Amino acid sequence: MFYHACRAGGCSIEEATLLYVGVRIGGVWPLVPPWSLLMIAPEGPHREKTPADQRIEADFRLVADQVLAGPETDDPVEIEARTDRALTATTGSNFLGQ
Repeated sequence: MFYHACRAGGCSIEEATLLYVGVRIGGVWPLVPPWSLLMIAPEGPHREKTPADQRIEADFRLVADQVLAGPETDDPVEIEARTDRALTATTGSNFLGQ
């Protein structure tokens, strides 16, 4: 539904896919131990990215690169399957079919 809304709102396939990957990462965030550290809110604003911030950004890039590496597709089922495979490969946790 989110992917379709992005496309209907004018996002390109790549933009909609990247937004979907971000939402998917947000959904599994607590299930990935290195990422769960980010659930502890820092006290006040910080100017520098923490190591945990840097880790989640790097992992997002890895997942996004893997999802976008295949031939371009506008099929949300295929994008979800690619995302599950990329999350599993990047985190070591099994997200296939979830």
